[in-house]
Parts: sequence; C-alpha cells; structure tokens
Amino acid sequence: SVSWASYMTNSPTMIVMIGLPARGKTYMSKKLTRYLNWIGVPTKVFNLGVYRREAVRAYKSYDFFRHDNEEAMKIRKQCALVALRDVKAYLTEDGGQIAVFDATNTTRERRDLIQAFVKENAFKVFFVESVCDDPEVIAANILEVKVSSPDYPERHRERVMDDFLKRIECYKVTYQPLDPDNYDKDLSFIKVMNVGRRFLVNRVQDYIQSKIVYYLMNIHVHSHSIYLCRHGESNHNIEGRIGGDAELSPRGKQFAHALRDFIEEHQLSDLKVWTSQLRRTIQTAEELGVPYEQWKILNEIDAGVYEEMTYEMIQKTFPEEFAARDQDKYHYRYPGGESYQDLVQRLEPVIMELERQVNVLVICHQAVMRCLLAYFLDKSAEDLPYMKCPLHTVLKLTPVAYGCKVEMFYLNVEAVNTHRDRPLDSALIHRRNSYTPLSSHDQVKRPRLYSVGNQPWLPLAPTPSALMPEGQQSQVSERVPGSPFKVATVNS
Repeated sequence: SVSWASYMTNSPTMIVMIGLPARGKTYMSKKLTRYLNWIGVPTKVFNLGVYRREAVRAYKSYDFFRHDNEEAMKIRKQCALVALRDVKAYLTEDGGQIAVFDATNTTRERRDLIQAFVKENAFKVFFVESVCDDPEVIAANILEVKVSSPDYPERHRERVMDDFLKRIECYKVTYQPLDPDNYDKDLSFIKVMNVGRRFLVNRVQDYIQSKIVYYLMNIHVHSHSIYLCRHGESNHNIEGRIGGDAELSPRGKQFAHALRDFIEEHQLSDLKVWTSQLRRTIQTAEELGVPYEQWKILNEIDAGVYEEMTYEMIQKTFPEEFAARDQDKYHYRYPGGESYQDLVQRLEPVIMELERQVNVLVICHQAVMRCLLAYFLDKSAEDLPYMKCPLHTVLKLTPVAYGCKVEMFYLNVEAVNTHRDRPLDSALIHRRNSYTPLSSHDQVKRPRLYSVGNQPWLPLAPTPSALMPEGQQSQVSERVPGSPFKVATVNS
C-alpha cells in the first residue's frame, strides 16, 4: 500500500546521501542544511561517521570497512539504526522538517532499510547521489578534509592518503549506484556527477525537493572570495534616520576612495561589483572606477511608514510598535514595509549568484549585509538582526572545507555607529516555523504576524511626514487605508 506521506504535501523529508567516501557528501549535506535553515526550513544533519566514532573509539585502519569484516558490519548497521532513531525524534518531536542522513548508503540493502523506515514513519525521502571519477578532485578532497579527520590523529599525509584510498576500495566492492532505468526508477533523487558538471534528476515530488535540486545545481566547488561592505556613511546615518535615499556624507566619500585603494592593494582585478539601486551604494561604487551592476533586490529593508524617521521619533510616536520590534526583530514587519524574514526571501537569488561567481564585492546596506552574512556564517533567525556590520569596514569571506573564513578590514575612515544592541529584556518568542502548515489539530498554530495596532481593520497610524519638522518632509511614503502598499509620495 502507498504510504500516505506521498500525498501529504508537507510530511517531513529525509534527504539521504549516497556515494563513495571523499565524494563531497558531507560538504553538500552541511551546505544544504545551512541554506534550508536560512530560508526558514528547520533542517539538521545526521552524520554516520560521528555515530561510528562514538561506538568505536579508536579507528585503526581501513580493515574496519571491509565487507567481510562481520563484527564491524554489525557495528556499522547498529550505528545506522541509532542514527535513524534520532532522525525520527528530530522529525516527530523536535519540530524538524528535514533530516539529512549523511552516510555512504552505497548498497541497496541499506537503502531498502531506509525506505522501510521512511514508510513506517510516513516521511518523504529524497536521495542525493554524488558520483565522481575525477582522481584529482578525489585526491584534493582527501587532502583538504580527510587528513584533518578525527580518524587520523597523527595527520601523516601519505599514510592518511594510502589508508583512505584503501577504504574507498572496500566500498567499491559492494557499491550499487542508483539505477534510474530499472531498480530505482520510482525513487525521487538527484545524481550529481563530477562536482556539478552534469545532473540527473528523477521524480521530484514537491516544492521543497525542487528547492533542493535548484540549490545543488547552483553550488560550485571553486576557490573564491566574497567581499561585503556597506555604502559609505550617508547624511541620514549622521542624522540617525532609517531608510530613505540619502547621499554620502563627506566621510562617506572618503570611504569610497579608501575602498578603491583597498581593491588596488589586494589586486582584485577580476572583481565583480554589485550595488543596490539606492544612491548611497551607487555613489560608493562610482569612486572605484570599475564597472558595477545595480540590483534592486539589494535595496535596504523597507521601513514602510517609518522611512526617514529616527528611532527616537518612532519610540515616541509608536511606542507599542517600537516595543513589538524589540520583542521579535526577525519576524516583525514594519507597517507597510518589510521584516528581516521578508528580506531573506528577497535575497535568495543573490545568494545563488554568489555561489556561482568567482570574486564579488557587494556594496549593500546594514540589514541586507546581515542577511547575507547569516547565510555564510550559519546564524540563527534570532541572532541575524543583531549581527554587527559597521560602516567603513570590509568583510572578506572565503569558503573553506565545511565553513567560511572571515577577515575584517577597517579602512580607517571614521563613521557613526548605527548598531542597536539586542534589548536585554527581549523575550525570545519561539514560533513554529512559518514554512510548516498544520496537518493535524495537535500542533500549535502560529498567529499571522500583523504589526501591533495595524491590523487591517484598525484605523491607520498617522504618517510620519506629519511628525517631521518643516522642510524635512520630502520623499515620505504614505499608506492608503486598507492597502499594504505605499502609494502616494508626499513632497512638501
């Protein structure tokens, strides 16, 4: 009988990695998990190597992985069962939506065991097989990752290489790749060949599986660096106003010159430069004397009816709103504007392009930079809105084995500090993830997030233009009653 999971759209999903050792499975698992968590889908990796090291404290040699080593085979199967038990707890009790099962899973027997487990628990399953026959890629992977593995405390490169290649041979004996034409034709999977040169996709079941495919087809394994910085200090920064489309201050222009020197000094000749469509980033890029591209989706978070106000003005005029944002800054949506959660969704295409590019400098804004950094540094939704992104500072991100190396360069041009610390009394509100709909009544439904006092049926708050001193009322957007969009622009 067909498991009901196949027609429940949002049953939890198990992503099952397949492939010989040193084929980038853990790399893909960790990256995919970081991406899914960033877009708001609670995901966790279950790495079988970790379970094996718990069970067998000292790794002696590749002999442990021989298929005729009965005692070891028993231990390995036991580890898989313990890991599956943890997967079940994560997906049924801990609010997880996706579990990534990171192991070789190279035999049909093991995959059939997983299939039975998935069916029994009404989960969905998606297989990701990494196939690689390029000896250079495999050798590079062993040197980059395996030499520093806990299995090899002595770190002797030649010995590690030799033992690991023998370990791979042990797996080759019993490896049964996915067979898209016969045995596995009904499974949902993607085969990634030679680190993304070719792909074979079979029977994608739903939206989240198509997101996984989309992401895996965009990540390229190549050495590159991403440079992130904010625009130079703007006149609004000095006045403490948020949003708007202000020009650079004299110090902001100084920073733009310093940035040009930085690029020359680091000899970043093949650098792509991206900006938003707001004047402060464009003016910063103009000074560099190189071609640059403007992205509308890199514009700063939309503060809605609070554009061009100071925090003091907002606190004085809308104390409830001000407090509501401090309670849950990630989900709080500015009336008529955006939340950090909205911003993450908006920036997804930028992340995809950053994954594909060689060296890029993104000149952006504080909230935008926080969202991009949170993706690369694997930060939670709670921490994201409080990440420090000072003006006149360049961050260099270089992807390394399973993470990201960060270097900070302060370009010695003074600027105001626009950072607001996390309020000490902010009660962290843990919500069910907004991605997950309810499939039964025993789960807690998360309220739709209207901003306080701005439910559609309540009268709207006064527009900030009425609260500003004369002569500073240009370019403030009003909200038309009953509409979430900013429509009329006031120029007085």
